Amino acid sequence: MKSISSIIFIIVAAAVAVMGWFVTQYSSIQKTTQDNIMIIAHRGSSSTAPDNSLISIEQALISNADFVEIDIHLTNDGYFVVLHDHIIEEKIIIEQSLETIQSFDISMPDKFSESYKEQQSPDLERALELILTKSTPLIEYKRNPQDPEKHARRASKKLLQLLDNRGWGKKVMIQSFDVQFLAYCRAMNPDIMLGWLIMDELVVHLETIEQEINPEIVAWKRENLTKENINWIRERSDAQIWSWYGREDKINDPAFTLDMIQHGITGIITDYPAQAYVVREWYQSQ
Repeated sequence: MKSISSIIFIIVAAAVAVMGWFVTQYSSIQKTTQDNIMIIAHRGSSSTAPDNSLISIEQALISNADFVEIDIHLTNDGYFVVLHDHIIEEKIIIEQSLETIQSFDISMPDKFSESYKEQQSPDLERALELILTKSTPLIEYKRNPQDPEKHARRASKKLLQLLDNRGWGKKVMIQSFDVQFLAYCRAMNPDIMLGWLIMDELVVHLETIEQEINPEIVAWKRENLTKENINWIRERSDAQIWSWYGREDKINDPAFTLDMIQHGITGIITDYPAQAYVVREWYQSQ
């Protein structure tokens, strides 16, 4: 596995390159009044290490991300495992034990070097312990396609119990596309911080969801966040507006980060937290 010093060197080198690009391209940019911009590392630093792995989380922390986003599923023996897809190695996660899920390698050798081989999916508590050393966890519950309401009820109860038992209830944020899951969380804990990931077809129900869930954050795909749509959301919700990138987007282009900042977005969920951090620091120094 790569040493911490080599990881830091890679991140710093990338940051220097981005800074040089900005100096030449945007030296005369007009600054908006929005300064409180959050950088959210998507599945950790998933552009530089395997998604949702401990090494990806570590690299997100090195990148100074304000939040580190991780995805969770509930296993059949009652543990939360940090993993994006609901199927791994043709096995449905909710039908497997934590031990079984952790026996699979998530190192993504087709994308990353062998330095990251034999990565395992961490359990949620281990991931949160690591993130909380330097950042704020953003826990994304992945909607289960098999009896989603039943699993949303069970998962929300177990998650809030875990957070309460560890004293983490006020130290994390929970987000999901699953409105029912968020509603259960809000009903059980009115003070928990919630984020709603907007599905395009549900945005028309924003006012109803605002009343039922009252999320602190609403997040929508980047290309949908036009000035008109941002204003439309603000007229109907007091929530902060974050953007998230589809995997097909050119998310390694710092111009997209700058574009979102100029649109008044207050949080950017990105696979490239180191680049986004440099863009934000440069922008706020102008």
